[in-house]
Amino acid sequence: MTFIQPNKESSLFARLNILLLIPIFFGLVSLVILYNQAVSTNHEIGTAREKLELVEVESAELKEKLFSLLSGDKVSDLVASAGLISDKNPEYFNPQKQWAFVSP
Repeated sequence: MTFIQPNKESSLFARLNILLLIPIFFGLVSLVILYNQAVSTNHEIGTAREKLELVEVESAELKEKLFSLLSGDKVSDLVASAGLISDKNPEYFNPQKQWAFVSP
């Protein structure tokens, strides 16, 4: 007696389908991973922008405090409290001038 088993041997068409479906599956998985990375990167960029805005605000506040400390009469009060004097004719470093302890 003979038993007919039509699906026992896989046909060329079925093998070709499997060979084509494997790269498509891995391609879809890689696209999902790439999309998740893009979303994560966009989220990190948004967080970094918020931090940058906070730093800019803090910088502006510090500059405002500094300018208020160094404006007008407050500078002379600060100089007087530190015991500093104003020099009308300051002597700056002259590279042409030889020092006494340096021999030519």
